Amino acid sequence: MHTNISILQYIKNGSISINTEISNIKADLDTNIKIKQFFMNSIDFQKLHLEINQKRNQLKIEEEIKMKEHFSNELDKLYRLEKAFKIDILYLADIFSKLEIKTERLKKARDLFDQGRFKEADTILIESELSSDQFNLLLQVEYLEMRKSGILNQLLN
Repeated sequence: MHTNISILQYIKNGSISINTEISNIKADLDTNIKIKQFFMNSIDFQKLHLEINQKRNQLKIEEEIKMKEHFSNELDKLYRLEKAFKIDILYLADIFSKLEIKTERLKKARDLFDQGRFKEADTILIESELSSDQFNLLLQVEYLEMRKSGILNQLLN
């Protein structure tokens, strides 16, 4: 997928700032159009987006107040999940833009990421022993710390 591959290039050359995009997501502001396309090309994101649309439709047609409240709460959870998902993926994109790909496992993880198969790429990264190279290990620690922070924030909300 050209769009996903190029997103890493945009990050590397400074055209897209991960910190700015994450701040925009946290503040419910628009993101760069390339970031929007990047997410929309992902099967994982499309599934989440479909679920959000289904909950929205259920909320619209429901007439019973208790059920409306239930669907509204479910929709709020999905919106928080979507926000966390986007932030995690941008952190992962940042890591891939810095990571030196030296192993087949890392190459496979980046290929999956490029295809928008984020969950599979994430699984490979977590399972893999990146390399004895200190830079790559530090990036993995940085990535896992960002995920941990995101999960903690999600739990607190």
